[in-house]
Amino acid sequence: MSLGRALGVAGHRPGEALIRSIRIRLGVPCNAGDTLMFTGRVVGHDGGDMEVAVSAAGRLGEHVTGTVALTLPGGAS
Repeated sequence: MSLGRALGVAGHRPGEALIRSIRIRLGVPCNAGDTLMFTGRVVGHDGGDMEVAVSAAGRLGEHVTGTVALTLPGGAS
């Protein structure tokens, strides 16, 4: 599974979104067998360019937070 797919940023158009950058910051540890809940929300949009705030939380709290910049093909929104 790709990081983009795991973070859900290309989920509505699988394989079509071009991920321009991923900026993440690690938080609390995550152990083998822990379940992570990934979330994302669009925080910026200009034509086909988007910025998505992402996070993944486990039983100890926020494991990773950050932003993903991506472009949808053809400038579609």
